[in-house]
Amino acid sequence: MPSSVTPYRRDLAHVHNQAFGMHPDRLAPTFLQLLAPIAERGGTVLEIGCGTGMLTRHLVAAGLNVIASDASADMLELAREQVPGAVAHRVIALPDDALPEVDAIVGVGHPLNYFTGAEPVHASLTAIANALRPGGVLAIDLMVRTLGLEAHPPMGRLGADWALISTMDIPEPGRSVRHLTTFVRTEDGTYRRADEDHEFVHVDGAAALETLRRNGVDATLGQAFGPVGLPEGLASVIGAKA
Repeated sequence: MPSSVTPYRRDLAHVHNQAFGMHPDRLAPTFLQLLAPIAERGGTVLEIGCGTGMLTRHLVAAGLNVIASDASADMLELAREQVPGAVAHRVIALPDDALPEVDAIVGVGHPLNYFTGAEPVHASLTAIANALRPGGVLAIDLMVRTLGLEAHPPMGRLGADWALISTMDIPEPGRSVRHLTTFVRTEDGTYRRADEDHEFVHVDGAAALETLRRNGVDATLGQAFGPVGLPEGLASVIGAKA
C-alpha cells in the first residue's frame, strides 16, 4: 500500500479486530481445503494482508507453516499478539517489498487494491507469481471493475469501547474512496477520534488473470470461495503455479 500514510493505524486496527472477524471465520474451511496439499508436504504459506490475524489463526491451528504479513505495522502487532504460532510476522508492502519463496500465497480483504491505479496491482501479482514455488497454490480476493461498486451514505457500527462511521465515494469509474472515522475510548473515559481515507482501484479481472498466466500461474476468477459468496464488488482468484 504505497501511501504517505499507511492505512489501518492504531485505532482503526483495534476496531477492525473487534468488528470484522466473521468473514475470515466463514472462509477458513475452504482455505484449509485448498491448502491441504501444502500442509501434507510441510510447505510454507505466505498470507498477505493478514490484518490482525483473523484468518491466520485458522491456518496456524491447522498446523500450517504461516508467514503472516501486512503493510500496517499496527495491524501486524495485533496479529503477533493473537497468533504467536506463525512462523514469522513481517511488514510487507507490495509491490515494493520483496516476497519470500513459498508454497502458497493467500489473502482476503482485497489487500492488492489499496492503490490509485492498476499498474501496482499487476506488479504485485507478478511478484506473487514469481514467489510461488512450482506446484504452489494461490487464493486471494480482488476488487474487480466488472462487478461494480456503488457509493453509499454514512454507515455505523458500535462496540463496547469504540464506534465506526464509514462512507464511500466513487470519484471516477474504476476508483473508490472509503472514508473511515473511529472513536475509541481512552483510559480517562473520553473518546479519541481518528480519520482515515482508503483509496482503491477496481482492476479488470481478465487482465489480472493474464498477468498471472504470463508468470506461470493458471488461475480462475469466481464470486465465492467454496460455498461462501463474496460481497458485491469482490472476486476470488484461485490458481496454481505450473
